[in-house]
Amino acid sequence: MGIIRALLAIAVVVYHSYYLFGEKMCGGIAAVQAFYIISGFYMALILNEKYKGQKGSWKLFITNRFLRLYPLYWVVLIIAVAVSVIGYLGWGQPFYLYAWMVQWENLHWTVIVFAIFANIFMVGSDWMFFTGINRETGMLELTKNCFNYKPMTMNMLFVPQIWTLGIEIVFYLVAPLLVRRAWWIQLAILFLSIDYRAYVYTEKFWSWDPWCYRFFPFEIALFMAGSLAYQIYTLIRDKNLSVWLMRLCWLIIPVLIFYYPHANWMVEHHRRWLFYGVVFLLIPFVFHYTRNMKWDRWIGELSFPIYIGHHVIMMVIKRYFWTHTEHMYWFGVCTVAGSIIFAVVLWKLVIDPIEKIRQKRVIQTL
Repeated sequence: MGIIRALLAIAVVVYHSYYLFGEKMCGGIAAVQAFYIISGFYMALILNEKYKGQKGSWKLFITNRFLRLYPLYWVVLIIAVAVSVIGYLGWGQPFYLYAWMVQWENLHWTVIVFAIFANIFMVGSDWMFFTGINRETGMLELTKNCFNYKPMTMNMLFVPQIWTLGIEIVFYLVAPLLVRRAWWIQLAILFLSIDYRAYVYTEKFWSWDPWCYRFFPFEIALFMAGSLAYQIYTLIRDKNLSVWLMRLCWLIIPVLIFYYPHANWMVEHHRRWLFYGVVFLLIPFVFHYTRNMKWDRWIGELSFPIYIGHHVIMMVIKRYFWTHTEHMYWFGVCTVAGSIIFAVVLWKLVIDPIEKIRQKRVIQTL
């Protein structure tokens, strides 16, 4: 599923920057939530097959997940901070420092501690979308609409997109308790999550961002959908399926990623959930077909560094395009290209060495 994961990461890059050769792709919300489904599938796969029955399997799983995320993230975080400091001192462009600078004197110390913790560990970064900074007290307060606050709490993140990883980390912590349950229990959790979302949407009328894709109790349905897709995979993995059928399944999702914005005949809400339904149904077959493709796996390895590194690349590049709007067509192209190059460098220098350590830890426990 490497190509699909990479395309979803690129879709987020395009969403944050500009069109890619005139294409919008599926957008940030659809890409992120499709990632949740795929993440649920992979967590169910490795917890039921790779870490099952091992001594201290939960601890090994969690620490390996952290090794997967944090070294790379901390490298990007250091780069983002350095770019902000150098930009401010050299050219008066504070980048990610801006939100800190404009309200530093009015911030309560608890907000500073919380923001530093979220920036370092990512945990709690998603909660920033449900809080605002009170202008009188300088303290955090809960809010149903964080966009009423300027600057927003989330603007204090040096790598803004880590809020999705804040949600992912919470899922990693509870995944061993969920994805090993009977399929009907997982299905019940999925429906409870969807029912809760429907209740808040229809009774509270809270259907806007951040409630539409940043609230963990709602998003757990998508993770569980991925886990249930793994259940389907266990039924087909030993079967001799038609190669042409699996190739077709493999192609459908990439086509939909590009076709998504052109499906104007369907309202956005229905279009998005139909897309998720297709991803859920097809990923067991896609994984069955691509599981032994090393080149596809390598492309998939780039999805995380593309995602985690693209924002700082975009922030640097867009300074040129904001002053040369006549070349705006190339903004998205340059951001995607720069993000991919940056991702390859990160993979070579950070991910590959860490991955060898992670795999060695698993082998030693067998």
